[in-house]
Amino acid sequence: MSTVANAPPTAAGANLFLGRIANRQGQYPEAVRYLNLALQAHPGYPDAYAELGVIYLKQREYAPAQQALEKALELSPDNYVANFNLRILYERTKNPKAEEQKARFEQVKDQRAKRAREFLRTIEVKP
Repeated sequence: MSTVANAPPTAAGANLFLGRIANRQGQYPEAVRYLNLALQAHPGYPDAYAELGVIYLKQREYAPAQQALEKALELSPDNYVANFNLRILYERTKNPKAEEQKARFEQVKDQRAKRAREFLRTIEVKP
């Protein structure tokens, strides 16, 4: 995987993947390092910012978590992970924006469910 992570065309995605793995394994400093490499390769990568926000949230580092999640949403307003975790962050910190973010997350969740249903629709083809 290091070959793919170091190749410019695939560095962002590969490092995001490695960061997610390290995050799931509880290796937060390593995860942050990989995600920062992903952002060096592609500075406008909302998924990398969202994953960074998740890591900071797990560690109760709320200010950097909020910064990363808000950056992810600036780049991709419908990002599911960022919207979900920003909701959690606001609820934990008693942020006045919690109710607004809860409603926003419900919108994003509904849009995601609608897209999933569209993938399952049946298409009939008649010759």
